[in-house]
Amino acid sequence: MGRVIRAQRKGAGSVFKSHTHHRKGPARFRSLDFAEGMYTGQFVYCGRKANLMVGNVLPLRSIPEGAVVCNVEHHVGDRGVLARASGDYAIVISHNPDNGTSRYEISSEI
Repeated sequence: MGRVIRAQRKGAGSVFKSHTHHRKGPARFRSLDFAEGMYTGQFVYCGRKANLMVGNVLPLRSIPEGAVVCNVEHHVGDRGVLARASGDYAIVISHNPDNGTSRYEISSEI
């Protein structure tokens, strides 16, 4: 006796059946908007004097409060370990110039 090929099993339904009853609307791609994000040919600037734009790399102390940031270093030189996942971000809350620290809130804790 032979065995049923996987393509035949998937067509039969049961556990491999698509669950479409409770979907909210038709599945579609996101509309393209070039208002945010990086693009081909964009210049990326790094350092203390760089402008606050998407893609530029700045020290946390030179970013104003309320700005949305991602890929934040936890320790100096660790190449960014916080708010790195797709769609993840952090918000700068405050700066303390006396001891050189900054506070920020990660989106998963908001």
